[in-house]
Amino acid sequence: MQKEIALVTGGSRGIGRRIVEELEQEGYEVVAPTREELDLSNRESVENYINSFRVDVSILVNNAGINILGSVEEYSQNDLTLMMETNLLSTFRLCQFAASSDRIRAICNIASVWSVRSYTGRGVYSMTKSGLIGLTKGLANDLGPRGVLVNAVSPGFIETEMTSANISAKRREELYQDISLKSFGSTESIANVVAFLCSKKNSYITGQNIIVDGGFLS
Repeated sequence: MQKEIALVTGGSRGIGRRIVEELEQEGYEVVAPTREELDLSNRESVENYINSFRVDVSILVNNAGINILGSVEEYSQNDLTLMMETNLLSTFRLCQFAASSDRIRAICNIASVWSVRSYTGRGVYSMTKSGLIGLTKGLANDLGPRGVLVNAVSPGFIETEMTSANISAKRREELYQDISLKSFGSTESIANVVAFLCSKKNSYITGQNIIVDGGFLS
């Protein structure tokens, strides 16, 4: 029997890599394009990739994203365009593409706790991730009559190479005070939720934003 196809963006490292591994363990054939194959900041690249795709997708996970920090009042147009294209507009186009598949069963958009609250220098990032939540809810309604489940997962502070490089030991201890579980989460903690939401075990959860943050927002 032919394996179901799962398309995962940003699958080369961190959370994305763990999602790829989890879906593979669940028996999916996972397609995880490199940035050379699919540049989400470039509209032409996204359109070319979509037009070259020759198989029907059953699962779409929009994981890739960027975070260019900066205050809203000083944000450059170039950075704004890059953030909007990468984090939101390319996701919209990939969702349109997945929705055209007769086999599509589930879509999962990786948002962020910063879609629910914001912080100094994160206004534009929060805007793009909040947009993902709106897109998720709209798609859940549009595709619900076809039985397609559409959800978002919002990670909190997760142990990745980027986290280790960007957060000092002192800052980590400060953040622990705001996290109920007093630790950062694992990439597996996100991948497990994504895999469940996209699996046949999930039959009635759609249009939701599942926050996985160890109690940071509690």
